[in-house]
Amino acid sequence: MTCRVLHYVALTAFFEHNDVKEPASGWVVVHKAPRKTLQALRMALFIANLDQIHYFFNDGLDRLLGEVCDLRGLVARLPSVNEVRLRFSVFDRWLDSSPPADERLDVEVWRKEFGSMLDQFLIKGCKKLHVTGGSRVRTIYRYPQETRKPSMPLATDVKEQRSRSLQLLKAREEKLAFRTFFGALKRKFISLFSNAVPPLSVTAMPQPVSSDPAIKPSLNEFYVQCKLLLQTPFLGWTLSTLQLNGECITTLSFDCTGIRSVTWSDFFAALTFPSLSEFEITSDLNVRPQGPEFPCIESFLTRHPSITLLHLRGLLIPSIFPPAQESILPNLVKLTAHPAYVSWLLSSPNPSPCLGSITISSEYHHFDYARFDDALVSIARNAGRVELGIRFNSENGVDAWLQDHVNIGCEVSAVSQLIEIKNLAILSYWFVEFSEHTLGILPEFLALFPSLEHVTFMEQPEENEQAMLAGGFFKAIALRCPHIKTVLINRLPLQRLCE
Repeated sequence: MTCRVLHYVALTAFFEHNDVKEPASGWVVVHKAPRKTLQALRMALFIANLDQIHYFFNDGLDRLLGEVCDLRGLVARLPSVNEVRLRFSVFDRWLDSSPPADERLDVEVWRKEFGSMLDQFLIKGCKKLHVTGGSRVRTIYRYPQETRKPSMPLATDVKEQRSRSLQLLKAREEKLAFRTFFGALKRKFISLFSNAVPPLSVTAMPQPVSSDPAIKPSLNEFYVQCKLLLQTPFLGWTLSTLQLNGECITTLSFDCTGIRSVTWSDFFAALTFPSLSEFEITSDLNVRPQGPEFPCIESFLTRHPSITLLHLRGLLIPSIFPPAQESILPNLVKLTAHPAYVSWLLSSPNPSPCLGSITISSEYHHFDYARFDDALVSIARNAGRVELGIRFNSENGVDAWLQDHVNIGCEVSAVSQLIEIKNLAILSYWFVEFSEHTLGILPEFLALFPSLEHVTFMEQPEENEQAMLAGGFFKAIALRCPHIKTVLINRLPLQRLCE
């Protein structure tokens, strides 16, 4: 009885002290917690069920593998798990700042351990799987000698190392082979073909990590914001998981940063998701447009009329867009994309009749904001009354674009054609700071909207919020735009801000 009481008291105190959120309530968040945290979660008697697991992998190769094993063990003892979110952000920062000099991550060990953990999530009926980060894990892989690129100084060294590896493999097989008849048979085949072992191809399409019959289709949301899941040795696992859960998946998100376009061609040609509702494919804002070629995107969207929410960012832009098909995305409700993609989708003879929200988004830091104008004209002509969003992901050129519209006036500006727009959201990436000139010109820009009633400044960095509150920004809006009824900043209403 004493041990049981101590167990409950000690582990509860441990979780509270290390800010491990609410494990007894059915969900857990672990961020920069001590090494023993996962072991404590595995042994805690008062954790019978976990609906959600949010885990940040810590730095260190030995710790990474240990955490993967402990996560697999934790989920294995649960009756089920609904949502798992894995993040490599802490580990990525460690690789950037303190890359290991001699340590390497054995790619075969990593494939088996990480793949087995992912399989365990699916065995337990995981419906929402999010994996983010891990873009540099591949840089510390150690491949078998047969798969290494010819970068050794002497060819003889390579031959000697390969010969040594084969001898070790043969010795291990001889030790274990005769335990069963099939083992002896396996040894016979190895002895016959050991002199002609072909080198493994690192770039070849890998086989799935496992084909566990216990895995049944259950995955509804799959966020592949993780580069390593779209490369060897996990590309095959990702593809097979998508195929297995094709009928179930309703939400799909990809980060295409650094992934070859041929990979996307294979994905989009092979996969169909009859129930897909939300689809997102983006790349990092700090890199040039990349990802699948436009025909792949067009084909995928055409084959998925069930999509209601679409987010495209950082993709390749063709020099000429073909006319959009009449039947494309008939159920689309919310669109966030580069202005060229917005214009293309709205060029359909019968653009999405359900469309209620459109956000045009800038991208790479050399983005030409004049491209917004064509999208605004398309919205005015073909979208009707929608909630309009303008996202500034680059601060270069914002002032000039706003000033150009103010200078040409309401009779010429594309903004003046948006006669049905009553709701506007202005969004900014975290490093996009508004200058004094921007804050001075924004009220003049808003005055160009003929029917605007509600303005929201969303996702604004703290610097922008403070600058808006410090001066006469809102007073200028009220003076220049008497038809505007409400102004919010980061969802805080103007009335409250002025008190």
